[in-house]
Amino acid sequence: MTQNRLFIWDLDGTLYPDAPNDLFVDYCAATFAKVVSEKHLPQFSVDEAQKIAAHYYQTYGNSIFGFEKYYGVDAVNLHHDFFDALSSDILNIQQCNQTVEAFNQVAGEHCILSHANQKWVDHILSLLNKQHIFPKEKRFCLEDVNMKIKSQTPDALQYVMNKFNHTPETTVLIEDSLSNLKVAHSIGVHTVYLKHHKSLNTKPDWVNEVHTTPLEYLNNLK
Repeated sequence: MTQNRLFIWDLDGTLYPDAPNDLFVDYCAATFAKVVSEKHLPQFSVDEAQKIAAHYYQTYGNSIFGFEKYYGVDAVNLHHDFFDALSSDILNIQQCNQTVEAFNQVAGEHCILSHANQKWVDHILSLLNKQHIFPKEKRFCLEDVNMKIKSQTPDALQYVMNKFNHTPETTVLIEDSLSNLKVAHSIGVHTVYLKHHKSLNTKPDWVNEVHTTPLEYLNNLK
C-alpha cells in the first residue's frame, strides 16, 4: 500500500521526462571548472580546474569536497556559485502532463532530496510543472542536509525520514544514479533506479527495482 510510504525523489535526470544528454553533462563540468577558476582559485586555468574536479568527483562523489579539503574553498559557497551559474536552456525540458496526473493518483508522501541548491530546484520544478506536487516544505537540497551526499552517507536520507516520521522500511528512494542508491539500500531503504535511455546489462544487488521513466514507475504503483 503506497499511502503508508515515503517516496524520496532525486530531481535532476530522475524527474525529467528523459535523461539529460551528454551535452548537459559536459556543460556542467565546464561551468563548474569556470566557477572554480574565476571565483575561488584563480591560480588554476579552467582546463586545470576541470581535470582536478574530475578526480575529486571520483574520490568524494562531489568535487566541491576535494576543493574544500585541499584548497580551503568554502563548500557551501562553491555549491551555490555553481548552481547560480548554470542555465537550464540546454536541457530543453518538456512538461509531461501524464506524469503530473500519475503523481496525483499515487498515494503516499512525496518529497525531493537533491544535490542541487534551492534556487535551481525551484526553477526546474517550475519548468516541469511539479511545484504543487513538491511544495517548499517537501524540497530538501544539499545545503539543507549539512552538505551530506547520498553516495557517501545515509545522513541526508535519515534527516528526511525523520522529518516525515518514517523508517527505512517504509521509505523508497528513486534515482537515476546507481551510486546514490547503494548506501540507501544498505540501511534498508527500497531502491528504484530510473535508467531512462541508459543501458543496464545486470541489475546491481543494491537496486530493488529498475524502471525507464517516472511515468512508468508511477503507473506501476497504481
